[in-house]
Amino acid sequence: MNVPMHANVDIPAPLMAALLLGSIGGWALLLLIAFIGWWRMKPKWTRAALWLGFAGTVVYGALLYGYAWRSKEKTLARGVEKYFCELDCHLAYAVVNVEQPKAWAAEGSASVTRTWKVTLRTRFDETTTAAWRPKEVALTPNPRVVEIIGKDGHAFSP
Repeated sequence: MNVPMHANVDIPAPLMAALLLGSIGGWALLLLIAFIGWWRMKPKWTRAALWLGFAGTVVYGALLYGYAWRSKEKTLARGVEKYFCELDCHLAYAVVNVEQPKAWAAEGSASVTRTWKVTLRTRFDETTTAAWRPKEVALTPNPRVVEIIGKDGHAFSP
C-alpha cells in the first residue's frame, strides 16, 4: 500500500497495531508471571517481570514521543488532502474553499466581528480498506477536532 504524501503515519498501520497490542499483551503476560512469582514466593520472578514491563513501557513511550517530536507542522495548499490512518482504512480531508471575511460592528460597540466560511471536503479512501474487513459493517471514523489557527497562534473553533 502506498502511504499518501501528507499522511500522519511513517510506520505501516498493521505494524503500529501489532506494537500496541503486543505491549498490552506483554503487560498481561508479565503481570501473570509477577502474580505467579508472588504466589510461589519467588520475588526475583516478580521483580524481573515488573521491571521488564516498565522497561518496555519506557521504550514504547520513547518511540511514541520520539516520532511526535520528529514530526513537523506543515501548511497544505487549498485542495491538498491530509490523510488520517483509521487502522483499517484512510480518511482524507482538504480545505476546498475559503470565503473572505464579512465584518460588522454591533450597535454601540467599537469592536469589529469578522466571520470566515471555510469549506472542508472529507473523502474515504476505499483503496485502503483492509481485505479482511466485512463489507456489511459500517465504517465510523474517529472524532476529529477542527480549528483554524491564525498567524498569531490564536485558535478559532467552528
